[in-house]
Amino acid sequence: MAQNSLSRTITARSLADLWAKLKTQNPRVHCITNSVVQNLTANALLAVGAVPSMTTDANEIADFSRSADALLVNLGTLDAERRHAITTAIPLINAAGKSWVLDPVMIDRAPHRLAYARELLALAPAIIRANQTEAEMLGLQHNVLAISGVEDRVEAAQGRIFLMHGHAYGSMITGGGCALSAIMAALAALTDSPVLAAATGFAAYGLAQDIAARDAEGPGSFAVRLLDELANLTPERLAYDLSMRIEDRP
Repeated sequence: MAQNSLSRTITARSLADLWAKLKTQNPRVHCITNSVVQNLTANALLAVGAVPSMTTDANEIADFSRSADALLVNLGTLDAERRHAITTAIPLINAAGKSWVLDPVMIDRAPHRLAYARELLALAPAIIRANQTEAEMLGLQHNVLAISGVEDRVEAAQGRIFLMHGHAYGSMITGGGCALSAIMAALAALTDSPVLAAATGFAAYGLAQDIAARDAEGPGSFAVRLLDELANLTPERLAYDLSMRIEDRP
């Protein structure tokens, strides 16, 4: 087995350790994100120990980007102000050697959005968090790709990681995937391994969904309980309950 194979470096213990780090180090995540989901995204980041900011104002975006530990770029409501904020923020994050996550929301619905997402790929996001359709449209080859689905998976040069957590209620609340992308950005601020950050985000968010759904009466109560379970999920429980499969590339 190769020394740098995924199965050597991505373990229940490494995921739990990164989750513990998130809970104590409070990274600042600037989110250029969908206006519909800002509240859930901010609350999810606060629940896991991160510090969110959301401004897209032209007079502030440079300052907030410089002071952030990581950046989320979500294309959900891609208006002119957000495009300007994205264009300003990414070079500053890259120049500082910090990580950013791209969430190419609904690039299948508008050709200009797809073209813009492809332009952003050249600016080297640490993680692309997408669904299967979005991933296929981007045609990614050399990025860390976190694909949400019935079975979540992380695609990387070294292999693939499958995570078997989550609940159907997750697809019934607006912004669940956007909040997940923000959590991955927070985790990416704390490790040199985007693969580890993506896998930890999937695992923790999926387990929190599993637990939240047990007492939920529907998607409304589930959304509230999800924030509780993100806040309450311990590293020990993440490691103990983790359901993960790894396929190393030869």
